[in-house]
Amino acid sequence: MQYARSDNARDISVWTQKTTPAGHITYPFPFVTAGGDIYLFFRDGDAGGTEALAWRYVKSTDSGDSWSAKTSVISDGDGVGPLQYNGIYWDGSKIHIAPMYVTGTDRLHAYYLYFDTDDDKCYEVDSTEISLPVTKEWADANILAWDSGASVVNHAAVTVKSDGTPCMIVVYGSDVAAEYRYVTWSGSEWTSADITGAGTDSNFDMPQIRRVDDDNLEALLIRGPSSQTAHGSSHNTIHRGGAVEKWVSSDGGSTWAYSAVLVCDKLAGFDHIHLVRNAENYMVTAEWTWDMDDFTNKIIMVDLTTNTLIA
Repeated sequence: MQYARSDNARDISVWTQKTTPAGHITYPFPFVTAGGDIYLFFRDGDAGGTEALAWRYVKSTDSGDSWSAKTSVISDGDGVGPLQYNGIYWDGSKIHIAPMYVTGTDRLHAYYLYFDTDDDKCYEVDSTEISLPVTKEWADANILAWDSGASVVNHAAVTVKSDGTPCMIVVYGSDVAAEYRYVTWSGSEWTSADITGAGTDSNFDMPQIRRVDDDNLEALLIRGPSSQTAHGSSHNTIHRGGAVEKWVSSDGGSTWAYSAVLVCDKLAGFDHIHLVRNAENYMVTAEWTWDMDDFTNKIIMVDLTTNTLIA
C-alpha cells in the first residue's frame, strides 16, 4: 500500500509521497474527518495464517506523515469478514459497516456495526459499545442483521437515515440466479424483504443504496441479461449484469418500484457501483467489455438527479 498527497487542493498535477500506512492489503477504505485525521480501513494481507482476512485500520493525525499501529476490528480467526467493496458508508463522523461471514468458499449473512471517529470505538446498532475484535460467535449473537441461511451473500450496501437508522441492500443467491433484499432496523429489531421484481442473474451483481431523504431511497442495481428485457434494456450474452437500473422507494423502504435504466450495453458488463463521496447525487461504475480471453474497462459517471450520463 502506497500513500501520496497532492501538494495543492483540487490540483492533481504535483504529488508528494508520504509514509506507507500498511503493507500488503486489499479493499482499502480511506476517510478524512473535518479535523483532518485520516483513517484507512482494509483487509490485512500481511496477517497470514488464520488472520489472512482480518479487517483492520490505521490512523494518521499529521496528514499521513506517520501512522498508528494496526487496530483489529474484525477477526478472521473464526471466519468473520472481510468487507467487500462497498459494504461501508461514511456519514462524516461515523463509519457504518456491513460485513459478512466467510466460510472459506462462500460468504453468508449480513451483519452491522458502526465505528465512531469521535472516540475511535465500535458500536452495535443500539449504541452498545463493542469490545474488539469482533468474532463470529459474538457477531451471531449481537450484530446479525439478516440470516441468509445457505444462500450466498456476496455484497451488501449500507446507508443511514437522518436519525442514524441503517438501511442495507443485500444481493444473495447463486451465480446463476440472485435477488436483492432490503434490510433495515425498526428501532427494536431487524426487518427485511426482497425487492420484488428486481432479481438478477448472479450474486456478483453488486448493489448500491442512496438516501435522498428519510422517505425517498434509491437502489442502484446491476441486472443480468435475462432480467433486463422487462424494462427494454439491451442485454448482453455475458453472465454478468449488462445494465444498471434505478429502483425507488417513497415510503422509507417499505415498497420499491422500477424507475429507470441508467446505463446499459449489449456487449458489456458493469460492476463496482459507488456514490461519489460528498456528492452523492453522482454514481460511478466500472464498465468492462470481453474480447475473447481479454477484457477492457472504463469508468462511467451518472447524474442521479437527472438520470443522465456525464461525458
